[in-house]
Amino acid sequence: MNLERVNSEIKKEISNILRGELKDPRIESCMLTVTRVNVTQDLKYGKVWISVLGDDKTTDIIAVLNKSAGFFKTELFKRLKIRAVPNLKFYIDDGASYYSKIEKILDGIKGNPPDDK
Repeated sequence: MNLERVNSEIKKEISNILRGELKDPRIESCMLTVTRVNVTQDLKYGKVWISVLGDDKTTDIIAVLNKSAGFFKTELFKRLKIRAVPNLKFYIDDGASYYSKIEKILDGIKGNPPDDK
């Protein structure tokens, strides 16, 4: 299995785990999306970027996910047919908020009244 496919499969399975199996009240009140996954060539380490909507405590949510990294690794080992499952580290993907800010700036330049984004 090539590295791009491994990243894709891990991303898909982490999304499934977040939707159905990770039961934590701190993350159930918000919508989490796995935006990308990058694993090293030797499959020892993986970075997972998460977009968080519906909660302003993103650092707390990322802390919960990082504490649950062992659970994710165990679940991925059960689901994927790869020789090794990487140690995962979760990060905030703040790209959506960044693009929203850029959009507001561009609307201001165009003379459009800003909305409440």
